[in-house]
Amino acid sequence: MISLLRNPRLRLLFAIIAVCLAVTAYLRVTLDFNAPYMDECDYLFVGRLYLEGKDWGSQAYIFGSDISLYILGIFDTLGGYIPARAMAAFLGVLSLFFFFKYAQELLKNTGIAIFSTIILSLAAPHIFISKYATYDIICYVFFTASLWVGLQGLRSHSLKTTLLATLLFLLAVLTKYVAIGYAPFLFLVVFVRNKRNALIAAGFFAALLGLYILANFAELKQLYFNHIIGSHQGRSTYWQVLQLVFRYTALLYILAFFAIIFKKNFPFKDRSLWTLLMLSLPIILYHLRSRDLISACKHMVYPATFLAPIAGAMFTTLLKANFRPRVVKLLPYFALPALALIGFFQTREMENSFPDTRNVVAFLKDKITPQTRIISEDSYLFRYYFYPKLSLKNLPELGYHDNNMDGKFEEQDVVDAVWEGKFDYVFLTGQITPELTRKLREGVLPNSYVKIFSEPFKNSEAMRRNASGNMEIYGLKSVFKK
Repeated sequence: MISLLRNPRLRLLFAIIAVCLAVTAYLRVTLDFNAPYMDECDYLFVGRLYLEGKDWGSQAYIFGSDISLYILGIFDTLGGYIPARAMAAFLGVLSLFFFFKYAQELLKNTGIAIFSTIILSLAAPHIFISKYATYDIICYVFFTASLWVGLQGLRSHSLKTTLLATLLFLLAVLTKYVAIGYAPFLFLVVFVRNKRNALIAAGFFAALLGLYILANFAELKQLYFNHIIGSHQGRSTYWQVLQLVFRYTALLYILAFFAIIFKKNFPFKDRSLWTLLMLSLPIILYHLRSRDLISACKHMVYPATFLAPIAGAMFTTLLKANFRPRVVKLLPYFALPALALIGFFQTREMENSFPDTRNVVAFLKDKITPQTRIISEDSYLFRYYFYPKLSLKNLPELGYHDNNMDGKFEEQDVVDAVWEGKFDYVFLTGQITPELTRKLREGVLPNSYVKIFSEPFKNSEAMRRNASGNMEIYGLKSVFKK
């Protein structure tokens, strides 16, 4: 080891790695980067309800089972969203461990596995889901664990190991349904190596998933029609999706391109290289097919999962003393800092991709009573902070309110209720229901309300394109006179 450190190039490489690890570690431990996002408030609030033994129709709108909600709810009881984010940070490290074991099993080289894990740890999507209190990191832990165990089953032809991997993958799917996009691709990989094990595992997976679907059919049907082909379908152009994919994966695909050029020097077979490239595509194809940018930046962790081993293997190959041409050997010295720099700024973009509502909560906290009624675009914000002091019927949401009790939840219901002054406060951002919010601001609110709080926000467009505006609270004129 001492002799290796006498090499100036290796000393430089170790220094670069140390700086990169310091960057990713710093990003992962800064948990109070913003107020909780609406998804975090939603999942933590529902998790709290479930722990109290109450019911909530989460499966009709959340893209996963209740597994993650209970886990998040438990950590929320330890002190709110920061402990829940700390849990995500721990799971992020655990997923890196599973990924390392998977890369080690895949490449049969600990050095390459370490390089691959460092590369994945620098990816902004992985950093962000590792500090974000939602189901993304819980799903990813199961996913990486299934890759490690599945590869062991593939190599040993063990049916028991393959079924364990299948169960872990099923848990990933049940935690967040988007993981099911990998099912046919992973099945194909196993089928090529062991047809019997692949067919048994597929039957096992289909049977358990089928039971879950049957048990929750009504809710899943509602999820499909209202959200999968409703609010999440075709909201962006192909070009916008490709731009996002390029931003988060371009450097890794460039490194993979170099790997193809120099593949004769690679420490694993061509088939493995092309299999990894194939497995990097499913989530990208899903977003292109649906033209859905919601959560796309977080989902780019999946392409990184399969591209990082290629980049790690290529770096190790380039660092060999006998590699030609010699100029290409410098690539790792530039690529690692570039990955760290890109990861830093993209993580900051994700952290700043939603409004900081802490001042909003602080403004209302001392004003509310058990009788206070607040209608808002982001109703889960107040459900998370003010329940059970305020009952749920006192915290309706702008996009789901039935004013005339006819069983329909229409825009006119909200317009009528606000015109009549049925709420003590109205909270608007213009992000979730932009057209209805504009209508309320321009012609409805002045009848019964006065603006009592306003704070501008300007966010990055990592999460949504309408990323700037004003957070506003309106209070009843009869109480808050000008």
